[in-house]
Amino acid sequence: MGYVTLKNLKEDRNPCFEDYDLVIIGGSIHAGQIQRRVREFRENNTEKLGLKEIGLFICCMMQGEQAQEQLNNAFPEKLHQYAKSKAILGSEYNFDKIRFF
Repeated sequence: MGYVTLKNLKEDRNPCFEDYDLVIIGGSIHAGQIQRRVREFRENNTEKLGLKEIGLFICCMMQGEQAQEQLNNAFPEKLHQYAKSKAILGSEYNFDKIRFF
């Protein structure tokens, strides 16, 4: 049995993951892009992540080929090659946070 540590990139933009065997990276898609902090983390750590078992996920409103395209675009090809698993998870609208002009 192992231990799980959850890291929020809003609170810690560059968490240390060297002591972990498995790293799962993901976030929600907004306007076709993964969250900026997730993008920065993966860009800054691609080579180090290649030394770990990794999983990738996104949360998006799309389904089928459109969702797969968003997953493909959320992470560079190199991370897709390293990934042991990938997931496309659902999403929801939070109308309290949506701002209309």
